[in-house]
Parts: sequence; structure tokens; C-alpha cells
Amino acid sequence: TLHAGSLNAPAAMRSIHSENRMTRQKDHDLYRDLWWRSLRKEFRVKNLEKSKYVIFDQCYINYFAGHSNKLLAIKAFLRQCVNFPDSINKSYGNFDFNVWKVFGKNWVTRHLVSFKNRLLT
Repeated sequence: TLHAGSLNAPAAMRSIHSENRMTRQKDHDLYRDLWWRSLRKEFRVKNLEKSKYVIFDQCYINYFAGHSNKLLAIKAFLRQCVNFPDSINKSYGNFDFNVWKVFGKNWVTRHLVSFKNRLLT
């Protein structure tokens, strides 16, 4: 049984200050690329089932395909084409969304993706 103490006085308080690192997105953004690369290195070192690594690898590629550094984004996109050629055949899958992440969602890319999907289905 749980009994209430004093209802007039708080039992605990949470405070947030302006330099709180847990709530500052800029601090997380500084190390996000490093975190993904470190995680990838750990996945390679561990002897995991290939199917588990493949799932992580696709997430890794998806992250970098949306990177603000276009060189990294294009590299991730090309890596997807080489490592996951079957993803090209799937309608509106990772390949299509990464096309839009890397090259933008504009008239040309929308029509190219749509044409590809109609052609392959």
C-alpha cells in the first residue's frame, strides 16, 4: 500500500538550468556523427548475425543520406546502391526516400522515383 505524505509540500523537485546538456540539441548534434560511426565500429567488431548487422547498416545509411554535408550524403546513397541493390526494386522504400533526402524532393526527383516504381512493378 502506498500512503501519501504531506500533500502541501513536494516530495521531489526537478530543475532545469540553461546549461543543461540533456536538453541542448546543439550539444547532441556535435557528437551524433561520431556516435553513429562508433556504433558501426562496435557492430563490426561483435560477431553478430548478418541479418542484425544488415538492419543496422541500413539505418546507418539512412542517417547519413540525410546529412547536411552533401558529399557524405551522396557517399551514403552510393553505398546503399552497392550494398542493397534489391532496395532499388521496392516501391517507396529506403532507396526512394534516400533519393529525396540526398537530392531534395522536387519535380524531377518525384517524377524519376514515380517512373522507376511504375517501370519495376
